[in-house]
Amino acid sequence: MSVLVEAISLIIRIEAIERCYPSGLKGLKNFPPNGTLCYDHSLARLGFMVPFDVGNYIERLEAMGFKFLVDGKAHDMVVVNQKYGPTTPCDWLEVIYFDIDDDPDQRVMAALISGEDPDPMAAPDGWTPEQSINLEGNFVTSDKIAERLTFVRQDDSVSVYLDKETGKEVYVGRSSGH
Repeated sequence: MSVLVEAISLIIRIEAIERCYPSGLKGLKNFPPNGTLCYDHSLARLGFMVPFDVGNYIERLEAMGFKFLVDGKAHDMVVVNQKYGPTTPCDWLEVIYFDIDDDPDQRVMAALISGEDPDPMAAPDGWTPEQSINLEGNFVTSDKIAERLTFVRQDDSVSVYLDKETGKEVYVGRSSGH
């Protein structure tokens, strides 16, 4: 099995969740930081739209005993950027392109434990390929935000920007409240 990778994904080993998170995977399912949790038998995935938010969540997990990096390599978790792949060396994770229903027009990024069969791919409840940031091509990397997006307003935990390239509003969900 594999898990969806979109935007900035934090991929966490299930065995680490069972070891470090209060009440294990059940606890994480009851108190996720946002609505993007999905998992298979080996990995859990949480999606973030802003690097600050994923960094903040990693700090919370480290306070629980999770290890992000050991000797410069991903240990219990790894950050995967949908454009560039893993942001740190990780010898236990494989990142692939997954064709939903074997349709190359519905290709998304997925992550799995190296050597495992990627099928089926887990995605958050209610997720559909039509909503995919992978397929829409609307993911804006951190280095392009200032030149492409103009801040419009803040609606609770959602920042709203105008995409100067498309003329459309872009919604950035925030997990940290900043």
